[in-house]
Amino acid sequence: MTDDDEAWIGRLAGEFDLPSRPDVLLTVSRLLNGFAPDLYQILRIVRQDAALSARTLHQANRGSRRVASIEEAGLMLGLMGMRRVVDRLFLKAKLIGRDNGLHEIRLRAVQAGVLSRYVALSLPALSPNCSNGYLPVVEPEEAYTLGLFHDCGIPAMMNWFSDYYPLYQTTHASGGRLLAQAEQERFGIDHGRISFLLCRSWHFPKAICRVIREHHTIEQLIVPGQRTRRRKTAILQAILHLAERLGQEMPDHEWQVLQAEIFRFLAIGDHEWSQLQRNAPVMSFDERAAR
Repeated sequence: MTDDDEAWIGRLAGEFDLPSRPDVLLTVSRLLNGFAPDLYQILRIVRQDAALSARTLHQANRGSRRVASIEEAGLMLGLMGMRRVVDRLFLKAKLIGRDNGLHEIRLRAVQAGVLSRYVALSLPALSPNCSNGYLPVVEPEEAYTLGLFHDCGIPAMMNWFSDYYPLYQTTHASGGRLLAQAEQERFGIDHGRISFLLCRSWHFPKAICRVIREHHTIEQLIVPGQRTRRRKTAILQAILHLAERLGQEMPDHEWQVLQAEIFRFLAIGDHEWSQLQRNAPVMSFDERAAR
């Protein structure tokens, strides 16, 4: 880790918490403090909010164990631990409205999580390289966590740089890679690097952190003959890229670069890709908000 990374981690720790959705925070608090709270029901709601999910994973991963599943993290903490998580977020809550762009960014994050989970569930039946054991199995909840947090650096940049959102609005549709290049030129850092540093500071599993660090670096995606650890990173990257394309978050020019390599890596073709597209739970913004 560079000295510059250390400086950014210090800034992240001192100045930034992901903004929480007030409706989710209030619902979870009401359920936690109600009669006979159902922890499983509570954690299904927690998954809808990146701030609550991040804090839950952070608290659960403070020891030597590393978990990627939000549900598993919540079960480790129990009801008392989840109350502490929610109480801390209430103390730091910023009740941000829908008109500053954060609402849309939250919804995109939830969609990426849902679609990443769907791809991870689907690949064992569609990809020979997944079914024959060459590629490691990715737990659906691990994929959900990756999708939910892969761009969590964007709210941080909105928080720090007053002129960030206009840059995001004009560049986002061109793809994450071009957005990252524009951010680097304007601010000296990009959202992918901030996302990586945030997730590492929250003690997320190393595989998820590696994917988030590299997910805009197309050349790093898949290398023939790679070690088992790298295959885990590569399959997570492939899942994320497929989810982005399914959610219409990856433009054509990026997909054209990645498609053949991903298909070769997974040993799938147009038929399997059509199946993924046909059955994908693509949601409207209103549907995502209701989840």
